[in-house]
This record gives sequence, C-alpha cells and structure tokens, in this order.
Amino acid sequence: MEGEQKSVIRFPLSNTTISSQSAEYAVLPQRLVTAYIQRHSKLDEFERLAQKRLEDSVRLLKQLKKQIDSNKRAEEQNLELRKQVDDLQKQYDAVQQMTQSKLKEAALKKQQQQQQQQLQQQQIQQQQKEAEQKEKQKLESLKPPTPVDPQPQTLQPQIQASAPAAPQIQAPVTAPQVQASAIPSFSFKLNSNTKTNEENPFAQKMPLPVGNTVVGPRNAFLNQEEE
Repeated sequence: MEGEQKSVIRFPLSNTTISSQSAEYAVLPQRLVTAYIQRHSKLDEFERLAQKRLEDSVRLLKQLKKQIDSNKRAEEQNLELRKQVDDLQKQYDAVQQMTQSKLKEAALKKQQQQQQQQLQQQQIQQQQKEAEQKEKQKLESLKPPTPVDPQPQTLQPQIQASAPAAPQIQAPVTAPQVQASAIPSFSFKLNSNTKTNEENPFAQKMPLPVGNTVVGPRNAFLNQEEE
C-alpha cells in the first residue's frame, strides 16, 4: 500500500463537533475513497428514487383520497337523489289516489245529477199530464149539456114537409102576365075544317105566345099539365 496514492478525508472520529481544530484526520488510500464516494452516490440515487417513488405514491394516495371523497359525495348525492325520487314517487302516488278518488266522486255526482234530472223530468211530465187532464175536465164542465131529444122520430115528418117547398123558388122567375084584352083578336083559316076565332069558344082562353113564353090562362094550363 505504499505505492497507492493517498488522499486526505476529513471526518470526525468521534461524536464531537466538526471543526478544523478539534477534528482528527486519517489518511486513507484513493481506492477506499472512491468506493466510499460511489457508495454514497448510489445511496443518494436510491434515496432520490425512493423519494420520487414516495412522492408518487403520496400523489397517488392524494388522488385516491380525492376520488374516494368524490365517490362519497357521489354516493351522498345518489342517496339524496334517491330520497328525492322516493318523495316524488310518494307525491305522485298520493296525487294519483286523490285524482282517482276525485274522479270517482265526480262520476258519482254526475250520476246523481242525471238521476235527479230524470226524476225532475218525470215529475214535470206527470204535472203536465195532470194539468192537461184538469184542463180537459174543466173545459168539459164548462160545456153546456147537449139537449136530449125525447122523440127522435118527429124529425122525419118535418123534413118531408119542408121538401115540397123547393119548386116554389121558380115561381118569381115567370114573366109578368099580359091581359087578354090588350092583344087584338083576329081570325084566320088553316083549312076548311078550321073554325074562326068567333066560332071557337076557347079563343079567349088561348092567347098568342109572346116570344118563347106563353102568358095568360094558357100558361097556367100548361103548368098544370107539366105538373
């Protein structure tokens, strides 16, 4: 070890405070010094790696904690939402029950109103019928009693008696009578057997026709013959 290069490394040999005056020094070969340095550098590297890993793990732990907290909050929110959903469901059920009950009540009321209206209509119709019957009875009571004919057979001779009066309506239609003295008499001969006006005793009773009407006694005679 005489040929090896020596270097001076100051390090305390005891637990005393390090100082240039009180510290004790030892002379060590370069090989030991380099090994010491390399070892300490590796330790530092391991320490740095460990520290980095520790920091990473701490960071992950923080992230996990944050995630756990967020999950907890999400669970709490889910619970709250479930509570709200349950409350809404209860409210919906209650409203549905109320609506069903109200609908049933409304249907019953409507049915009752219809029945009442039917009864009222029936009563009104019954009252109208009674009023009509009373009015008919009142009108019948106000009518004068029809006279009862004790002898219905007496109507027949009255009708027969009034029947011949129909030809008397044509009597005023006849023309006014002309006196026979107003018509001049004259004689004429139709043949040798015909008598003159003076010789004929019925000449005064048979006046000449005036137009289409025969007047005088002859008209009465013709009327008697026609009857």
